[in-house]
Amino acid sequence: MDIIETPETYVPKMDSNTKLYSDQNMIQITHGLICPCTPGKVFQKRDTFKNHMKSNRHKKWIEHLNENAVNYYAENMELKETIKTQKMLLTQYETKVKQKETIIDYLEKKTKTQMKVEEQIDYDIDDLLNF
Repeated sequence: MDIIETPETYVPKMDSNTKLYSDQNMIQITHGLICPCTPGKVFQKRDTFKNHMKSNRHKKWIEHLNENAVNYYAENMELKETIKTQKMLLTQYETKVKQKETIIDYLEKKTKTQMKVEEQIDYDIDDLLNF
């Protein structure tokens, strides 16, 4: 079985002082690189990606990131809250499932016991009738 290696997605770096995105100079392309501004294209060589970074489309994408940095932060915070809520719900549902499984196990054992008792009663009745 062959291992399929997927290309990485390019992430521009953010300057912690200016809070603006800019392109990274040090880029390692091992299994290809996908730029979010052109998601259908996989760059296999560093030089072709460097040329891509000079394109108008890429520059506009970086501009868009910088213009919407606050929106992305707010969206990120919302998503973190959603994940937190989803984890809590998942834990609650897992607990409920375990409780239901315990109830099912109990009822199955009770049913088996009841069936054995009924079989014994049927057997005893047959013995009495044949006596």
